[in-house]
Amino acid sequence: MEHAQAQRTEVQNKVLRSQEHRRLAELVRIMALEIEHLNEETKQLGAAVLMYREVVRRTEAAGFLQRQKDRADALKKEQATSLDHVSPVMRAARQ
Repeated sequence: MEHAQAQRTEVQNKVLRSQEHRRLAELVRIMALEIEHLNEETKQLGAAVLMYREVVRRTEAAGFLQRQKDRADALKKEQATSLDHVSPVMRAARQ
């Protein structure tokens, strides 16, 4: 009987090792899937960052161009009002 118990313990150890191996293999498989998901999310975030940077760049460029246009319009208006006291002949020559 004692001999049977010793064999049963050895079998139990092998079964436990086999179960641990399966659990470990499943854990590794799950971790690999999670890493794939993280890599995909990282790629998507990278693409989103590039897209937002481009939007900001274009928005800033449009704002810069609008400010330049506003300044040019203001300068033209200032020049036009500064010519009010000049004769029409001189005003035509300056334009």
